[in-house]
Amino acid sequence: MGVNWTPEQKQAIETHTGSLLVSAAAGSGKTAVLVERIMQRILDDGDPRDIDEFLIVTYTNAAASEMRYKIAQAIENRLSENPGDRRLLRQLRLLNGAQVMTVHSFCLGFLREHFHLAGLAPDFRVADQSELEMLKESAIKTVLERAYDEMDQNPNFPKLVESFSGMRDDRAVEEVILGTFEKLQSHSFPDQWMEQVKKNFEPSERARIEDSEWGSYLLERAKNAIESGKRYLFSALDTINRFPVLQEKYGPSFDSDLTQFDSLLELIKKGSWDDAAAYAQDITFLKLGSVRKFEDEEALAQIKSSRDTAKKIIAAVQEKYLPKRSEEVGRELATVSLVVTELFRLVNKFDTEFSKAKRKRNLVDFSDLEHFTVSILCEEYHFETKTAKPSDAATSVASQFAEILVDEYQDTNEVQDLIFNLVSKSSKNLFMVGDVKQSIYRFRLADPSIFLQKYNAWPDVSDEADKNGARVILSKNFRSRKSVLDAVNFLFCALLKGGFGELIYSDKEKH
Repeated sequence: MGVNWTPEQKQAIETHTGSLLVSAAAGSGKTAVLVERIMQRILDDGDPRDIDEFLIVTYTNAAASEMRYKIAQAIENRLSENPGDRRLLRQLRLLNGAQVMTVHSFCLGFLREHFHLAGLAPDFRVADQSELEMLKESAIKTVLERAYDEMDQNPNFPKLVESFSGMRDDRAVEEVILGTFEKLQSHSFPDQWMEQVKKNFEPSERARIEDSEWGSYLLERAKNAIESGKRYLFSALDTINRFPVLQEKYGPSFDSDLTQFDSLLELIKKGSWDDAAAYAQDITFLKLGSVRKFEDEEALAQIKSSRDTAKKIIAAVQEKYLPKRSEEVGRELATVSLVVTELFRLVNKFDTEFSKAKRKRNLVDFSDLEHFTVSILCEEYHFETKTAKPSDAATSVASQFAEILVDEYQDTNEVQDLIFNLVSKSSKNLFMVGDVKQSIYRFRLADPSIFLQKYNAWPDVSDEADKNGARVILSKNFRSRKSVLDAVNFLFCALLKGGFGELIYSDKEKH
């Protein structure tokens, strides 16, 4: 019995002009679409493909097992309609050996075959968490002991210690080194990333603070904060404007607030750090006039709460984003540059010590699996453009796959995404499905901006057949009631406006 696919689902199943990004909301049938896409490739009369010609990447081992089961179920359903079909029977036999797996399982299998290119022993194994914690603890202690022994020759180390622990103990310093090391593992080439960060901190006599990466970042944060504060003020004004007595008593104060918010916002948009910082520090709030015999306590509470929040937002701008003039900030950044340089030096020392301990015991961790795989697959990498030249090994692997299908793509990190591209055919045969609204694994170094960059840059497949990549949006929810969907749409429209929410939730994304 055939399925009545929506037009968008049919596009996701049948489009093969290039790489495809499928933004699939909860309950939109993304797994069914992915499985049907594979089935149609298997049964294509013009260019049939075997199931072992696909690399199907999932986020967990459990998800991989479930995906394999659903593909088997789809094949068996087709067999029930065409008993004895030799092609379907062949796919059922091949399925057990098909590459339906996590990215770490793929990397492990790849390194088993290419261990010599990574400098690993053939019988290496993946370490368990308790082993890794023990080796990390030993490595960080060794690194810090050496740093203290050499402190007289390295004045930057005391600056680092004082910045994070005030010379009381090493725990905070250990945590920042280990935390930085862990975050670096999500980058394809951590050394190049660290060099770029150090350059961003290097002071320049000619450069203005507002033109630096950190200065522009702080100005952007200040802008977003002020725009948020204005929304609170407008919310309060909606209530005030319903009551003439409140307009008379509160109107002047709120007019003054909005004028100050708008003036500061204009200075920030012009990119004038010193003018914006000076103005921000001088912002004051007029007292609200007293209102007698006004019985709507709830309305008064909402007005005062909204204004208090706007005040807190301005306080944050004054204290965090625009606290000082550019000359003072420049001096502080020069000091920070020394601390960052020392931090990265110790992170590299820790990496060397930790790696040495793992190699001595013939161990790798999950991050090693990814980075060793990249080192073999990538012949050349350009950090500025984020472009990579595949090695001969990568080209050989890519020739095995008709298509690479990645589920839960919103939880991919930079290293994993590079691996997918290196084993694809020039990034032209990737099928990526996910929902950035369901990205909850940033603490595991997932990077939803990878999904968003393609989502925002690629055209809709219905508008333009683009061999460099196109997108399909599956927004229709088949799982929830209308009342639930209406509530979700209302919430997401309010929250997802770009900026903090990153994704702009337009009519296309509504369920």
